[in-house]
Amino acid sequence: MRMLEGLLPELSPEDVADAARPHLTLDKYSVESFDSGKMIPEEKLTCDLSALMTTLKV
Repeated sequence: MRMLEGLLPELSPEDVADAARPHLTLDKYSVESFDSGKMIPEEKLTCDLSALMTTLKV
């Protein structure tokens, strides 16, 4: 969110969060640990910046 706040300094942090929420995707997956070989859960949060900027007409 801090990165988005940097792209949209004219908006308050709450407004950035509200605007970005529909364009955020949380991907959950597992990766294998290099040392133990066990599967470790990972999460990746992505934002469709093109859609967000179009929505905000920036």
